[in-house]
Amino acid sequence: MIKNMDEPVVITGLGIVSSIGIGKKDFSLNLRNGKDGFSLIEDFDISSYQTKKAAKVKGFNPKEFISPVKLRRLDKASQFTIAASKMAIEDGKVNLNKFDRKRIGIILGSGFGGLESSRLFHKDQVLKGPSNISPMLFPNTVPNAAASYTSIELKITGINTTFVQSFCSAEAAIYFAFLKLKQNKADMILAGGVDELSPMLFHAYNHLGYLTKNKPSPFNKDGDGFLPGEGAGILLLERYSDAKKRGARIYGKITSLISKSYGNKGNDFLKEGIREIVKDGFPELISSSANGDKVSDKIEAEAIHDVFKDKDIYVVALKSLIGEGAAMGAQRIVAASLMLNETFIPPTLNFKKPIFEPFLNIITSPKEDYPIDSILHISFSRFSCAYLIMLNK
Repeated sequence: MIKNMDEPVVITGLGIVSSIGIGKKDFSLNLRNGKDGFSLIEDFDISSYQTKKAAKVKGFNPKEFISPVKLRRLDKASQFTIAASKMAIEDGKVNLNKFDRKRIGIILGSGFGGLESSRLFHKDQVLKGPSNISPMLFPNTVPNAAASYTSIELKITGINTTFVQSFCSAEAAIYFAFLKLKQNKADMILAGGVDELSPMLFHAYNHLGYLTKNKPSPFNKDGDGFLPGEGAGILLLERYSDAKKRGARIYGKITSLISKSYGNKGNDFLKEGIREIVKDGFPELISSSANGDKVSDKIEAEAIHDVFKDKDIYVVALKSLIGEGAAMGAQRIVAASLMLNETFIPPTLNFKKPIFEPFLNIITSPKEDYPIDSILHISFSRFSCAYLIMLNK
C-alpha cells in the first residue's frame, strides 16, 4: 500500500466527456438527478443483437475544443481525451505558458482505444491492398494514440504513458501518476482514462455473454450483465505544496492507494486489499465497481460485507448510470471528487433483489446536502486486478 503522508497528491482540476454530460456542470447535475446515459445505439448496426443500448456520448462537438484542421487525423478516443484534458486545465486555472511544459505529463488508461481504427485499417488492407490504405488511420491503431495526441495539442513534453489493464486501466494510470509526482518526476500530471465504444468491441462483449438485455442492475440477484459505456475522465494532479502555492482549488487528496492482482489467492485478493486500505480509518462512502454481472458483483459484495459488516457505510454503484468500460473508473473518480465538494450522493439504479443476505447499505435514491469527507473507490476485475483508492476532502 502507498500512503500519501509527507507531501499529499491532490486533485485540482476535473475534465469529463460522458454519456450523462459534457463538462462537470452537466455531469454533476445528472448524477444528482440519477439520470442514466443509456440510449439506443444508432451509429452502427445492432439488428442482430438482443442488447440494443449503451451509454454513448451524445451532443459532443469536438470543434469546441479542437480546430477543424486537426480533427481529420483524430479518432474519437483522442477527441474525447483532448477535450477532457483541456477542461481539466481550465478548471484548474492553469496557464500553461507560465509552467515548464517538460514538467507536465499525461498518464492515461485506455483499454480498447484504437480498436475501431485498427478494424478500418485492416479492412482497407484486405479490400483495397496496402498501397490504398489511408495513412491517417495507422497512427490511431495503438492504445497510446489519445495520450500522444493530447500532449501534442497541449504542447506538454513530460511523462507520457498509457496503461491497458483489464477494467482497471484508469486506476493503473492514476496509481502511476501518483508515484511519479511523489518521486518528483513531474510537477503536474493529467491522469485518467478514455473508452470508445466500437462495433467490434460491442460484438466481443456480446459474444462473451457480458451484456444485459435490459438495464444493468448492480448487486442484483437477477443481474445478467452490464451495458458498455464510453467517454473520458481526466484529473489534474499536483503535489499539495505546489497547489497551495498557486492558490489552486483542491477537490480532494489521494490519501492511499493499493494495487492487488489475482495471483494464487483466488478472489480473496479484493477482500485482502480492502482490509489493508482501511487500517488507518474507514470511509464514509464506498464507490463500488459493481456493474450488473452477478458473479463479479457477488464477489465484491461479499468482500465489502466481510470488512464493513459492523459499520454503517453507504455504497453506490455508478456504473448503473454511466456503463462499463476498461477505463470507466476515471469518470467515477471525477464523480467522487464532485461528491466530496458538492455534498451529494447519486443513486444506484435498478437495484431490487439483493444478491445475498445480509446486505449492504446501498443508496437507491439521490441524497442532497449530505457532506462526505472520505470515499473509498474500488475497481475490480475478476481473475485479474483490483485497485483501491482512498479520497479525502
